[in-house]
Amino acid sequence: MNMYGKRGIIALGIILFAIGAYYFYLGVTSGGVNIEISTVAEAEVGVPLDINLSIRNESNSTLKDVKVSLDIPNGAIVVGAREGQIIETRSVNDIRPSSSYEERFQMIFTEGREEGEKLTARVSYTPESIGARFEKETEKEIPAVKEGLTLEAEVSETIFPGEEFEVILKYKNTAQAVFESAELELDYPKTVTITKTDPSPIGKEKRLWNIGDIEEGSEGEIVINATTLGESGTLVINASLNAVFLGKSFTVQNKKIEIAIAPSPLSLKVTANEDPNYIAKPGDMIRYTLSYENNTRQDFEDIVIQAKLGGEMFEFGTMANVPSFNNFTKTTLWNKGSNPELEMVGAGAKGTLTFDIKLKSDYPIKRLSDKNFVLDIEAKIESPTTTEGVAAGKTVGIANLETKVMGQINVDALGLFRDAGNGVINNGPLPPQVGKATEFTIHWVLKNYGTDVNEVEVSAELENGVVFGKEIKVSDGRLEFGGEDGKIVWKIPRVNATRGVISSPLEAVFQIRVTPRPEHLGTAMPMLSMTIVKATDSFTNLTITNFDQGMTTMLTDDPTIKAEEGTVIQ
Repeated sequence: MNMYGKRGIIALGIILFAIGAYYFYLGVTSGGVNIEISTVAEAEVGVPLDINLSIRNESNSTLKDVKVSLDIPNGAIVVGAREGQIIETRSVNDIRPSSSYEERFQMIFTEGREEGEKLTARVSYTPESIGARFEKETEKEIPAVKEGLTLEAEVSETIFPGEEFEVILKYKNTAQAVFESAELELDYPKTVTITKTDPSPIGKEKRLWNIGDIEEGSEGEIVINATTLGESGTLVINASLNAVFLGKSFTVQNKKIEIAIAPSPLSLKVTANEDPNYIAKPGDMIRYTLSYENNTRQDFEDIVIQAKLGGEMFEFGTMANVPSFNNFTKTTLWNKGSNPELEMVGAGAKGTLTFDIKLKSDYPIKRLSDKNFVLDIEAKIESPTTTEGVAAGKTVGIANLETKVMGQINVDALGLFRDAGNGVINNGPLPPQVGKATEFTIHWVLKNYGTDVNEVEVSAELENGVVFGKEIKVSDGRLEFGGEDGKIVWKIPRVNATRGVISSPLEAVFQIRVTPRPEHLGTAMPMLSMTIVKATDSFTNLTITNFDQGMTTMLTDDPTIKAEEGTVIQ
């Protein structure tokens, strides 16, 4: 058979296959293979839901290599599926013509939803008479997923700082199932202090309660008493009710509790250097101002104000203008003994206290993770006098201030004639001679402190009579030479906080050629302008800059060069 005959047979086979697949497809789309989902009309959280997938082969061909799959919705798990799996697929037996097959899935919803849920299932197969593979999909809507375990909270709408308040958390099982190994977990800010609970929590942090199995129809409650020293605004407490399904704990109920904290009758405010948005630098002297005010029509007696400092950048030995300072707790305190005006603060009265403290000149960096330094001050004002209608033993006002410390990036510009360490041989006369070119190597060494920085640029300009030679080494980023303007720029996308402190510094090395002119005779010829580094501080979003002085042929960084060898000769 010739080549054209073979091609004809292949083409005919393709056509017949296509025709067969087409007609089989028509059969499938007209009901040759049917797939149907059946389940209950309504699902409940925590109750296993039976999902039956029925397949009916009404075609004239046996279905081979049949696979059925069910999409797993968010907030649901399927018995037998792996954790995090989003589709459960199973292989089933061949389905002969006019035969049916059923596959059962068990799904457990771990969260309720009012809008319902759409179940999606599909079957894929290869007809025995055709090599092609087909797939058919179907959907079924579940009207709703009921919350089988409810969680409600009873709490006061408004409280004052320092006032004890009560939170009652009530849970109830309305499902036809047992919620096993249930736990209640609280997430609350550090300004909250738990004073009493019934029943008792697990552990010292007072954040977790072991409830155990919650039987059908059973209910219970947890009573929590607490105080908060938070500033005025909204106190948010999150409660999570967890239960175990298939050996794994899931959150089945979340409750966000919001309590309004009314402004304290005694208000307090803290500022640093008279700027509420102040950003500090190493070596700064900071003056803290504590401003207090009586917002009521009654007098408050025996006022006590304290300020607690936190942060590794404080030089605590420099504290000034304070009556006393506890070096162990890092706390200073004012009362009527140190400040007579605090014996009584009359209705509507206000006042200020100030103190000074210096910051360390250097960042206390010992590990790669030492970055993003902050200065914390937690201030509190108290009086045993209380206002009418407030269920508290004293009146308390709170003020907190966190001040960020900006980073620092340094560049060191070095010039060498002899640079064997980098395998560079610089040619030309030394001392430099008028009209003759001498090569030098420039090193830019970069160190970064305190914060990560982005968009780093190191730049300098070549002086008259100096041309760019070549790039020798760049440890990160890229080196650009501007051409006629003589500007050299080293660009680095990002530099980590401790680069050059804990780890080795970044370095760019390039060569220049210097040709002195008659006017340079008897002097050190300028080679490179001031080197400037600029970057964006990722912690404070400020632009930080630094520089190193310009460079001449008087190479003070090259230990092999004598001072007189930097002077231009004839």
